[in-house]
Amino acid sequence: MYSKISVGAFFISGLSIGMMYTGINPLNFSYNTLMFLFIILGLVGFLMSMLSIFLDKKNEKTNKAGSFVFYLGIMGVYAGLIIKFMHWPGYRSVMIGGAIIALASFFIRITNTPKDDGLLDG
Repeated sequence: MYSKISVGAFFISGLSIGMMYTGINPLNFSYNTLMFLFIILGLVGFLMSMLSIFLDKKNEKTNKAGSFVFYLGIMGVYAGLIIKFMHWPGYRSVMIGGAIIALASFFIRITNTPKDDGLLDG
């Protein structure tokens, strides 16, 4: 459930940033409205992604620590985009730092111990 909400929020957030960047705005939203959608729906998508990692039953075999670090890195990239669109200095270092953190998450391997079925453990 959380992952579906996350995908929808990230999709609408991506559409809003695409409309800001290209200038193609068929719905005639103002720049402030598009920025609001980008920031708020991006944060909602991040929150729902974190909840899906830790609360969904289907994600029991995932590497929770690696996923958490990955999403933190992606939030760094996201913050860099916000800083860039606000025309503040230092967006490159924030984006590069977030990308390095996201890349480092692929090297984090914490193995989960499988649950014992107890078939022969009488």
